[in-house]
Amino acid sequence: MKKSTVIAIILLFLVALSSCSKRDTRTLTTRDIDFHRGIEGIVIKFLPNSPPPRVFQDQDVIINMQAENRGAYDSEFARLFISGFERVALQGNWQDGTDTSVDLTLNGPFRGRSQTNPEGAVDIKSYIAKASVPISTADKYVANVLVTSCYAYKTQANPVVCIDPDPFSVVKKDKVCEVRDVSLTSQGAPIAVTKVEEEVGNNKVFFRIFIRNVGDGKVMKPDVVFDKCPFGIDILDINKVHVNTVSIPSLTLDRCEPSLDRDVILINGQGFIFCSFNLPIDKQQTSYTTPLNIELSYGYSSSVQKQFEIINLQ
Repeated sequence: MKKSTVIAIILLFLVALSSCSKRDTRTLTTRDIDFHRGIEGIVIKFLPNSPPPRVFQDQDVIINMQAENRGAYDSEFARLFISGFERVALQGNWQDGTDTSVDLTLNGPFRGRSQTNPEGAVDIKSYIAKASVPISTADKYVANVLVTSCYAYKTQANPVVCIDPDPFSVVKKDKVCEVRDVSLTSQGAPIAVTKVEEEVGNNKVFFRIFIRNVGDGKVMKPDVVFDKCPFGIDILDINKVHVNTVSIPSLTLDRCEPSLDRDVILINGQGFIFCSFNLPIDKQQTSYTTPLNIELSYGYSSSVQKQFEIINLQ
């Protein structure tokens, strides 16, 4: 066999092997992604040269903003707000919006990352305005553009805990698990359940569930995000998270403190809720593992800003 023929066969084999490897890697990557990891929710940014660093009097300005849902949850309410400058300097409106805000959920929920949509929802919103120097005798005006997102979001955590119906038995039994604390990292959202501490009594099991703001924005009560964010929120609205659910499939919830109809207050970005469950009276069952289901809801807000000059040519 000629040397050139051998080389050609080897090259074809390497190309085929490379394509198979890439195909397998891509399939495995999509299948194995844990979408409930990460600390981001809806993330916004200015697109390049938008606005440009310098514009002139009476020039049209287009500010393009990109919004992405990098978290694991759909948002039923999400809006962008523009502020930070003298209104006569940039007189305009959001395309498909008002002069101050635009809705990201006009066509339905702003989808989070999932198996069917690994990248999550992405949208571009444009604020179109005419530039003007507010004082006619001034040479220029420096405009500070602040764009703020306000959105409703949630967090779900399902740490596996150990339930021991007979923790103080005098007879040593074989057990599949032992009661211990569970540490967590993130759940694909800016608010995370970071740790669960477990203790057992004679007839009850107790959980202290730690919650933390791991994102770079402000968290608020879920109801105020709809009508008070960002300009109307006050000190009583922020640093509060609502706990929708704390449950274990096989046990009955005894109580939580604060109760589930109240919000958990975060101090320095952290807080906790204390819940107890009734253990079964039947002591015949040995220890077992089960998920502790936790769901949180809240409003969230973050901002980005950019500065540019408006030059007066008059």
